[in-house]
Amino acid sequence: PISSSGHLVLTENLYKIITGIDLTTNSSQIAFFDIMLHLGTLIAIFVYFWGDIVDIIKKFITACKNKDFNSNEAKYPVFIALSTVFTLIVVFPLKDIIEEMLVAPIWSGVFLVITACVLYSSEWISKKFQQKEETITVKRSILIGLAQGLAIFPGLSRSGMTIATGLASGL
Repeated sequence: PISSSGHLVLTENLYKIITGIDLTTNSSQIAFFDIMLHLGTLIAIFVYFWGDIVDIIKKFITACKNKDFNSNEAKYPVFIALSTVFTLIVVFPLKDIIEEMLVAPIWSGVFLVITACVLYSSEWISKKFQQKEETITVKRSILIGLAQGLAIFPGLSRSGMTIATGLASGL
């Protein structure tokens, strides 16, 4: 996993250096490019996982109708919503700090190194589990949401943080 925001910060600053633009300049064109890049990623995810998304929604609706949430797939939307709440709890208080970090490429480099350390350590931690579990729980959902919230820092990979947290929790 890579950090799109971290690599964007580094690439934007490299572009500014090459073109002679002041590094503290934050143009609307760069912001628009970032937004379009992330939107493109989101669309690609929906296209690629469309069948899985529809399947999860169908199972959730069926579980609601039958009042039977025994299958893990029927619980996924609840866990996703719970995880998202905890992501937002982390993100909103850090908003101003992150905006300042986005113009300082050193932070992206630091957090890219931290991502590597987290990925390596999560694999090491996950080896202590004799038997892996395939079920998501409320606790794991909250932990993954918190980890994803921390990935607001430029250079921390969202997918890396969520995968690492899942592995480290025994998934």
